[in-house]
Amino acid sequence: MTDRPTFMARRAFLRLAAVAAGGSLAGAARARHCVFVLMAGGPSQSDMFDFQAGPWTPGWFRPAAAGGLCLPQGLLPQIAAQRDCISFLRGLQAPSTCHPAAQSCLPSFTSVGILGSESVYGFPCAASIPGSFEEACADARTRIREAHTGLRLQITLGGWDSHAEIYETTLDAANPGSLARRFDAGLGALLAGLKEDGLLAETLVVAMGEFGRTPGPLNFQRGRDHYPQHAALVAGGGIRGGQAIDSAGFEFPEIWS
Repeated sequence: MTDRPTFMARRAFLRLAAVAAGGSLAGAARARHCVFVLMAGGPSQSDMFDFQAGPWTPGWFRPAAAGGLCLPQGLLPQIAAQRDCISFLRGLQAPSTCHPAAQSCLPSFTSVGILGSESVYGFPCAASIPGSFEEACADARTRIREAHTGLRLQITLGGWDSHAEIYETTLDAANPGSLARRFDAGLGALLAGLKEDGLLAETLVVAMGEFGRTPGPLNFQRGRDHYPQHAALVAGGGIRGGQAIDSAGFEFPEIWS
């Protein structure tokens, strides 16, 4: 992880949402649509978007490196299949490790689906579509395919606050019903679908939590605690896939005020 983390505030995110990247994350191209996946509770970046293997890593994670990315393909098989169009923005810094405070600084868009809580730490939810995370992702694809104007959509998948037995619950690769496997199924299908529709190039997809979780060995409960540094998955919108991008010193273009 970088020693100089950068906080991705709402203003910076909106610049990212407005700009697509020719060779990195900065450029003149525009993303017409944006889908923001809020992973409420704080996913473990060192097990997902900033993967760091160690003696604690379960064998069924099956980490595999390709290009500039290393992914736990046993945990995220469908996302790993889309590695050509995804990149990881690493070294982000949350302003707080308190859930409500950190989430209040994240972008808030029209809600496509809320899962795990009727209200997500004060996030304004303009609409809530019943059903699973996978169904919400499928609905987002349909909305974008049928849209006549640009859309900014939010899908929330809560439950990532794993202080205990993280590999037996949230990140259980052997259980297709675990949170990580459901996240993989929904987001992997969304990326594949947008690519099939020819719409991924004009749709920026970002998935992240409000903060990260402690890296390295697990805590005494076999979980991971709150940690300010984290990472985001970014795809589409002209972003070149297969990159691990260090956010330290990165300047977002001044597009939206």
